Amino acid sequence: MCDYALHNVASTPAKVGEKLLTTSFPTSGTRGFAAEGRTDVVVCVPPGAELAFEKDIAIDRALGLLPSRKLSARVERFRQIIMDQP
Repeated sequence: MCDYALHNVASTPAKVGEKLLTTSFPTSGTRGFAAEGRTDVVVCVPPGAELAFEKDIAIDRALGLLPSRKLSARVERFRQIIMDQP
């Protein structure tokens, strides 16, 4: 599952066991996942996939207007909310 804003960036599906990092993509103006050493390619996580993080999950706020917050969780499951709109 890739954000619609990342459709103009090269992408690849996530692989089991792959180590990902979050990064900004200059051509899209948004952030997403990339594989280590390949920060120019978006890694798309399919609905239902679970990611395990090394640290507690931190949520950055849009435009830096509100403070970021941390969740006391290190695992996240990705879901597709609107089923008729991939």
